Amino acid sequence: MLPIGAAGFLSRLCARIPFTMKPKFLALLPLLTLLLAACSLEISPAGSQDTPEPSPTVLITATLPASLTPRPSVTPTPVTPTATVAPVTGQTTTQINVRAAPNTSAEALGMIEPFVEVQINGKDASGAWFRIEYPDGPDGLGWVASQYVQATGIVDVPVIESEDEDTGPSGTLTEPVNVRSGPGTGFDALGLLSAGAVVSLTGKNDDATWLQINFPGGPGGKGWVSAAFVETEDTDELPIVSEAGAVIGTGTATLVPATPTATVVPAPTDEDSLNAPSAAVTLSPATNTSFSYTGDLSTPQGDKEDWISFSVESAAPSANLNVYASLSCTGNGLLEVKLWLAGQATAVRDVLACGETDRLITYTPVAIHTLQLTAAGAGSGGLVYVGYTLKISLTP
Repeated sequence: MLPIGAAGFLSRLCARIPFTMKPKFLALLPLLTLLLAACSLEISPAGSQDTPEPSPTVLITATLPASLTPRPSVTPTPVTPTATVAPVTGQTTTQINVRAAPNTSAEALGMIEPFVEVQINGKDASGAWFRIEYPDGPDGLGWVASQYVQATGIVDVPVIESEDEDTGPSGTLTEPVNVRSGPGTGFDALGLLSAGAVVSLTGKNDDATWLQINFPGGPGGKGWVSAAFVETEDTDELPIVSEAGAVIGTGTATLVPATPTATVVPAPTDEDSLNAPSAAVTLSPATNTSFSYTGDLSTPQGDKEDWISFSVESAAPSANLNVYASLSCTGNGLLEVKLWLAGQATAVRDVLACGETDRLITYTPVAIHTLQLTAAGAGSGGLVYVGYTLKISLTP
């Protein structure tokens, strides 16, 4: 179909061509029509229609992801391995307790016999305790008093900080003593502590002649020791504690020895015997030269006799040693003392008497010596009661 402008043009052109020429012209009409159609595509009447504006060319630029500059990787600083110190081998010099922490109030885990090798892998800050490998203890470890262990190379053993160390008032025992359930020899014996042991002080009696300490085996975890055998400067601030364990006051007690008074209450029985003594101690010329034991006896009621055994670790078993004994007594009776050597009596009630000091007792090596103390005499009301302190030492 021709555009409107082209059709009008052909119509006017045909009207002017003579009739005779029209057949020739009509033959050329298709060609002319194509030419005019082509011209109509290029020629448009001015103002006939809006010329569409060319669409703006939009350049789409692909934005590439920014290349990430790799950050330098952090190289962890290698941890310097802690040097592992090989355990030091030591040997016990006497029978010793193994405890859960480096203090005498800690739980007792067991005992180690004399001359047994132990592996030491730590020590406390004071050097008074060694940590050893002990299969029956927590984490396979335990603590022993260093004075009863011979070892070399201890300077290289690491110091172990213990959370269970006592931080309150404390004292050091000047010689082995037994622990009582109350402040006096009339109370039950709970156990024996070694010389040099550090005890945690928790109280004192009204005249400060007895000190209360932490002691797991005692009532409420407490026990009592004679102040005469405790080296300390911390008694002034200790609370005053009654026999029942109640705090009844505070302040400084005047250290005036109490006047001995007769006790008419029977001594509590402890079921000890020659084969199961109340205390068994090993002395050593090098480390442990003495021990003390406080007790009480009564007759005909109560505990009539006590058995105390001791032996001496000697570098020369064939040589005789001099052993000295002292015995102080209170009460309304006396004590008779017999010495048993390896189960046989060697003297009849004349080994030691109340009031004697540094009595020489000839010691036979490689044998256990046992002293039998028996209450004797006639007391008021038929009851004899004697409180005593026995001291055995290698030097007068």
